[in-house]
Amino acid sequence: MGFQIKDIQQHKPIVVKRDVKNELGLIAKLEISDTPEFKVAIKKFQAQFGKMQQPTEDDFLAANNTEDSLTGEKLMLILIGEYMIKSWNVEREGEPLEPSYQNLKMMTANYERDEDMLQVVSELFTHAREMITEFNKKAAAKDEAAATTKKKPLKSSPGTKKAAS
Repeated sequence: MGFQIKDIQQHKPIVVKRDVKNELGLIAKLEISDTPEFKVAIKKFQAQFGKMQQPTEDDFLAANNTEDSLTGEKLMLILIGEYMIKSWNVEREGEPLEPSYQNLKMMTANYERDEDMLQVVSELFTHAREMITEFNKKAAAKDEAAATTKKKPLKSSPGTKKAAS
């Protein structure tokens, strides 16, 4: 008879999806799941974004606001471009572009009117915030369910012998 394993819990990933279609022509599929890469990225994002919610004088000095400095908006664009967009209808010279932060930046820079670019970015940010909130709620519920799961006590002893009285 083979060794029987019982009560193996399959990993059920947390997945949040959205289909985005706006009046300016962008069609995208957004998805987040609890991959190790996304978990690390979202923790870093939330830690950094939390710091930015309490600005200091230094945040507004010209020397600290170069093109390379990270802002909340840049962090959100990186998160959306690198981790959330799974597919989209963006092309360059007839060739489809892979979703990435750099390509998202290039796409937003190609709107002729600033209002159009702001509308697209605002819609993406809204979807991203909603998805992250839903993801966090699902992750908390999953963690709570795991914590309340009762584990059966071992039928064997820990391997130490008790001294005879």
